[in-house]
Amino acid sequence: MKTGVKIQIISIVVFCVLLDIFLHMLTSAYSTMPDNPDFSFVVASIGIEATASLWALLAFSVAAFVYWRIRDAIPGKGVRKGLRWG
Repeated sequence: MKTGVKIQIISIVVFCVLLDIFLHMLTSAYSTMPDNPDFSFVVASIGIEATASLWALLAFSVAAFVYWRIRDAIPGKGVRKGLRWG
Protein backbone atom coordinates (compact mmCIF):
# COMPACT_ATOMS: atom_id res chain seq x y z
CA MET A 1 0.00 0.00 0.00
CA LYS A 2 1.32 3.43 -0.95
CA THR A 3 2.12 6.02 1.71
CA GLY A 4 -0.50 8.44 0.38
CA VAL A 5 -3.22 5.80 0.66
CA LYS A 6 -2.14 4.97 4.22
CA ILE A 7 -2.32 8.63 5.20
CA GLN A 8 -5.75 8.93 3.57
CA ILE A 9 -7.10 5.89 5.45
CA ILE A 10 -5.66 7.06 8.77
CA SER A 11 -7.14 10.54 8.19
CA ILE A 12 -10.57 9.07 7.46
CA VAL A 13 -10.45 6.88 10.59
CA VAL A 14 -9.38 9.80 12.81
CA PHE A 15 -12.06 12.06 11.30
CA CYS A 16 -14.74 9.42 11.92
CA VAL A 17 -13.59 8.94 15.52
CA LEU A 18 -13.72 12.69 16.15
CA LEU A 19 -17.16 12.91 14.53
CA ASP A 20 -18.37 10.00 16.67
CA ILE A 21 -17.10 11.66 19.85
CA PHE A 22 -18.67 14.99 18.86
CA LEU A 23 -22.06 13.41 18.11
CA HIS A 24 -21.98 11.50 21.40
CA MET A 25 -21.23 14.75 23.23
CA LEU A 26 -24.25 16.38 21.58
CA THR A 27 -26.58 13.55 22.56
CA SER A 28 -25.19 12.84 26.03
CA ALA A 29 -28.10 14.64 27.69
CA TYR A 30 -30.48 12.15 26.10
CA SER A 31 -28.41 9.06 26.89
CA THR A 32 -29.21 6.69 29.69
CA MET A 33 -26.59 5.70 32.22
CA PRO A 34 -27.05 3.27 35.11
CA ASP A 35 -27.09 4.81 38.59
CA ASN A 36 -24.21 2.66 39.85
CA PRO A 37 -22.19 1.54 36.85
CA ASP A 38 -19.60 -1.18 37.40
CA PHE A 39 -16.73 0.01 35.23
CA SER A 40 -13.76 -2.11 34.21
CA PHE A 41 -10.20 -1.63 35.42
CA VAL A 42 -9.41 0.19 32.16
CA VAL A 43 -11.98 2.89 32.93
CA ALA A 44 -10.74 3.10 36.50
CA SER A 45 -7.17 3.66 35.34
CA ILE A 46 -7.54 6.00 32.33
CA GLY A 47 -11.07 7.38 32.62
CA ILE A 48 -14.33 6.86 30.76
CA GLU A 49 -13.64 9.46 28.05
CA ALA A 50 -10.27 7.97 27.11
CA THR A 51 -11.68 4.45 27.17
CA ALA A 52 -14.56 5.43 24.90
CA SER A 53 -12.14 7.20 22.54
CA LEU A 54 -9.85 4.16 22.39
CA TRP A 55 -12.84 1.90 21.77
CA ALA A 56 -14.03 4.13 18.91
CA LEU A 57 -10.52 4.20 17.43
CA LEU A 58 -10.31 0.41 17.61
CA ALA A 59 -13.79 -0.10 16.14
CA PHE A 60 -13.29 2.28 13.20
CA SER A 61 -9.79 0.91 12.55
CA VAL A 62 -11.09 -2.66 12.38
CA ALA A 63 -13.90 -1.59 10.04
CA ALA A 64 -11.36 0.17 7.79
CA PHE A 65 -9.11 -2.90 7.81
CA VAL A 66 -11.98 -5.21 6.87
CA TYR A 67 -12.99 -2.85 4.06
CA TRP A 68 -9.39 -2.69 2.84
CA ARG A 69 -9.22 -6.50 2.71
CA ILE A 70 -12.50 -6.97 0.76
CA ARG A 71 -12.61 -3.78 -1.34
CA ASP A 72 -11.81 -5.59 -4.58
CA ALA A 73 -14.85 -7.87 -4.19
CA ILE A 74 -17.28 -4.95 -3.74
CA PRO A 75 -18.88 -3.71 -6.96
CA GLY A 76 -18.62 -0.05 -7.86
CA LYS A 77 -15.91 2.61 -7.81
CA GLY A 78 -14.60 5.15 -5.33
CA VAL A 79 -16.93 6.49 -2.66
CA ARG A 80 -19.83 4.38 -3.94
CA LYS A 81 -17.94 1.26 -2.88
CA GLY A 82 -17.60 2.54 0.67
CA LEU A 83 -21.20 3.67 0.86
CA ARG A 84 -22.40 0.35 -0.50
CA TRP A 85 -20.36 -1.58 2.07
CA GLY A 86 -20.93 0.70 5.03
